[in-house]
Amino acid sequence: MHKGFPILFSCILIFGLIVALFMHKQLFFKQPHNFYKYLIAFGSFALIVVTIWSFTWNVFSKGNGTQASEQVAKVTYIKIPASSDSYIGRMYEDVYSEIAGLGFVNVRAEGVKDLEISEKTKEKTVSSVTSNSKSFVAEEEIPKDSIIVIKYHTLADITVPVSSSEARTMDYEKVAELFKTAGFSNVVTTTVQDEDPDEMTEGFVTTVIMGTRALLDTDLSFPADTKVEIVNHTAYEKYPVNLHIDNNCSVGMKIMFNSKDESTVEPASKKDIEYKNKKGDLNITIMLDDNSVKPIEKKIAIDGPVNIAYAFEKVDSKYHYRKLYEEHNRELFAGEIRLSIGISDCGGDYNTIVEEFRRLGFKNISASPVYDQEDSSHDNTIASVKIKDNSEFYKGEIYKESDPVTIIYHMAKTSDPNYIPPQQKTDPVTVNNSMPVMEGTSVDIVVKKAKEYGLSQVLSDEDFGYGTKQKSLSDSSGVLNLRIIYSTKTNEILCANVTTSFLASDSQQKGFIIGMASVLCPSSDSKEVTDWVVTNVGMKKSTTIGEFVYEVSLGPKNNAVYYAGVDNYEDWISSKE
Repeated sequence: MHKGFPILFSCILIFGLIVALFMHKQLFFKQPHNFYKYLIAFGSFALIVVTIWSFTWNVFSKGNGTQASEQVAKVTYIKIPASSDSYIGRMYEDVYSEIAGLGFVNVRAEGVKDLEISEKTKEKTVSSVTSNSKSFVAEEEIPKDSIIVIKYHTLADITVPVSSSEARTMDYEKVAELFKTAGFSNVVTTTVQDEDPDEMTEGFVTTVIMGTRALLDTDLSFPADTKVEIVNHTAYEKYPVNLHIDNNCSVGMKIMFNSKDESTVEPASKKDIEYKNKKGDLNITIMLDDNSVKPIEKKIAIDGPVNIAYAFEKVDSKYHYRKLYEEHNRELFAGEIRLSIGISDCGGDYNTIVEEFRRLGFKNISASPVYDQEDSSHDNTIASVKIKDNSEFYKGEIYKESDPVTIIYHMAKTSDPNYIPPQQKTDPVTVNNSMPVMEGTSVDIVVKKAKEYGLSQVLSDEDFGYGTKQKSLSDSSGVLNLRIIYSTKTNEILCANVTTSFLASDSQQKGFIIGMASVLCPSSDSKEVTDWVVTNVGMKKSTTIGEFVYEVSLGPKNNAVYYAGVDNYEDWISSKE
């Protein structure tokens, strides 16, 4: 039927065109009146319009007829068990789950900020439910794809009473009161010491934290139950740090505190520098002006006023430093001890040192011997002392009474329960018919003895020709040094150079030289050589014992020096050349 109208109109149009043609040719018709010509022309035009329009009737008919019927047939309806009013007052999460569970696919929840803080009990309860913006009754059938909107109550936002910049200079208690008065229900205050007193213009700084972030000047309002933390920032305490520098070098140095504040020390001068630091670590960096060595980094734990001193010198073309003292003047906590002695005071009979540490209050003290002396003349003298594995401790430092104190003292080799008498003395021997080695010595024995004084190898062994090498050892501060030349074939010692720095205490210098002298000579001469060194160390003297020449001397700062077999070695080298 929908196609019939266009066909009918098309036939009428064709018929009209034929009639018009016959009239124009005066076939079958007499001369027609002009009126009929125009009437037929107008009618033909009208039929053209109607014919074209009739093609659209089919489209509109399908849209409003068959197709509409098909769409209506596809719509799914869901019967909702309750009316929209019955959901009012319930928690919106429950209502959302219930309605979505029925099968509706367009369920939305929208909060409405309409509650005062006094109405907080109504928060998240339903205020209205609509389907396609309309209410509904129980058992009503509603299309599955209807837009279901669940609106629920939330707390109304409250305008903040002050901006962050305004609050910054206000008393924190006053700021807290302003927020409470404005209606915020969860206001707390906190005081922290985190401001540098040298940079504060006021005695405090106030900041506001809304929830989990700081209040910004652009913030206008927040829910009434937002946690409001008013933070009162006050100045932390800064403790005086008095640093003494004894610069015995020919170059100046720069001192930096925490990588920024600077002070300078002129060459060959002493200077006292005062700095202030808050509780925690203070990083001190010391740099020589000629940049010949890496910067020295020191970290000091600051928990009160501190006095600290370092000394610097140049020995054998190397720069050396050591700490003179580190005094912490804060109040002691329970179980803490402030040292009244330092490592430089720990000499002589070990029993005296044990009693001193007991008097200070240390409860974990151990003392054990090292059997390294040829006779008993040095029995019970201190070899080393450590507190908590720290062999460099100083007067004024603070330790715990439970920290272990380990004391090692010298004893004669013959006192060792496992002592084995040496073989009968034989004449000194030479290697390759001329090399003047010290019989009974070895590199391993010398290195082991050097380690007792904290020395370790600093360079790879250097080839000295003629089947010999040089080994160099030094302690971490560079104040105790040892160089030996030995046979690469037998590992026996040819000669040795033992030097100390004036930065080491007198007892440290003498103890180190005496200890090393006992193993830097033929084993058969050990007692005689050691006795001579004990008597003369710290003076300028030389002697010949057995086949070898021994010499004690003083360095440029009256620091003790010791040579063993050097003359013998030089004579041998001369004979080779």
